[in-house]
Amino acid sequence: MTCTEVLRAKGHPYIRATHRTTLEVTVEDSITPRGDCIIGVSADKSALSLSEEFKNCLRRENGVLIVILEAAGLRDYLVAQTNPKLMLTDPKRLIIRKSNYIG
Repeated sequence: MTCTEVLRAKGHPYIRATHRTTLEVTVEDSITPRGDCIIGVSADKSALSLSEEFKNCLRRENGVLIVILEAAGLRDYLVAQTNPKLMLTDPKRLIIRKSNYIG
């Protein structure tokens, strides 16, 4: 089963994206310099507002998520594992972690 979801966000002068294990996109339009995991602001979606079909795909056992990041003509990607325990209820953020933590 293949599911697709597009999320758009903007840059911000305080974005550093230096956190070793976490990426975050927020619907908020302003951030502080402490948010070293943030890679986008003013996002058009949060975890809560993802489509139900996509949320169901993210909650599959042993599924694979491919995230494609595009900005300023550059493209990169990351591969993640889906998890049935994902809550996906945050109304302001979408967070991807390189760990076993689910919050």
